[in-house]
Amino acid sequence: MADAHRAGLKINVWTLRSDPAFLPAAYFGDAGAEWRRFSALGVDGMFGDFPDVGVSVRMR
Repeated sequence: MADAHRAGLKINVWTLRSDPAFLPAAYFGDAGAEWRRFSALGVDGMFGDFPDVGVSVRMR
């Protein structure tokens, strides 16, 4: 990610999903944890099928 940013590139991830069938087990059912993790990694944008989760994470 650092190399991409140094090159002037933006990093975007998609499609973050909150339904249990698609949420990685590492997040133990906490869909917000996935959004927080990508944010902490420094991604520039996130797209998800459950925008309410992303908004609630960003509002904290």
